Amino acid sequence: MAASVNQDIPVYSLYGEQQSVTPADFVHIEDVQARSQQLSWRIAAHRHHALLQLICVFDGQWQASLDGSAHLLEGNSIAVIPAGVVHGFHFSPGTRGYVLSINTALLSRLSGSAEINNMFLTQWQPQVIEECDRQAVSHLRQYLGLLKQELGQPAAQTSLVIEHLIQLIFIAVNRSRQSQQVYHEGSDVQLLSRFKALIDIHYISHWPVARYAAALFVSASTLNRVCARALGLSPKQLIVQRLHNEAKRRLLYTRQPLEGIASTLGYKDTAYFCRTFKQCEGMTAGHFRKQHRY
Repeated sequence: MAASVNQDIPVYSLYGEQQSVTPADFVHIEDVQARSQQLSWRIAAHRHHALLQLICVFDGQWQASLDGSAHLLEGNSIAVIPAGVVHGFHFSPGTRGYVLSINTALLSRLSGSAEINNMFLTQWQPQVIEECDRQAVSHLRQYLGLLKQELGQPAAQTSLVIEHLIQLIFIAVNRSRQSQQVYHEGSDVQLLSRFKALIDIHYISHWPVARYAAALFVSASTLNRVCARALGLSPKQLIVQRLHNEAKRRLLYTRQPLEGIASTLGYKDTAYFCRTFKQCEGMTAGHFRKQHRY
């Protein structure tokens, strides 16, 4: 069973379900009300290690908390939640929509067109899309409904259909943003996806950039160039960002003392952790916890 929020941030396979290893081709879709209605339309703060989720709401007001940032949404709106992001929701009764969960390993395999590649880069940061384009929403609703149907069929017969529907869903989500997207090469997306997966495994070991590059079989300069081109950040900044995000999550959602957080995140000592946190956030860890406590 997931640990209490007093001890750690709950981690689920799907919300409320005991954590287990998620298959690499895992895809799940359900109506918003399927899980939230029986919980008084509230989903408490939690996270998933290997799943990216799309919350697509087509009718109703809802509040999304993404790593402590609150978003009040209504009408056609979408939340894109990468693996590891702490999130919770409060839906108004009767809200209609879908929750789509996809293993990030499957997403990495599906990179292809420019629009899909751009959407796959959302694996790095959570996004909220409001006032979605009506035509794109109409298509998105259709694709999600078809995916729900297909997932009820024998997987051996429908896996290819499911993958194509996922690609169409990401294209519709991308178009709903109604903004010009920058093209990213498929090879860049695949490298970034592998880089993110390695960071998620080794960030508490504080690997240097050169070690990540070697594990990815590219030079450090190539990794720097791809990260700067696609995300506007250096590999070192992305590694530090992952550590800092985890520190903030533990300050927000647990009562773990600063010494414990520093040790959990692989810092040499608490003082070094506190200095690093203040450099990133512009305030001390203690002040951040008091000001932003969830």
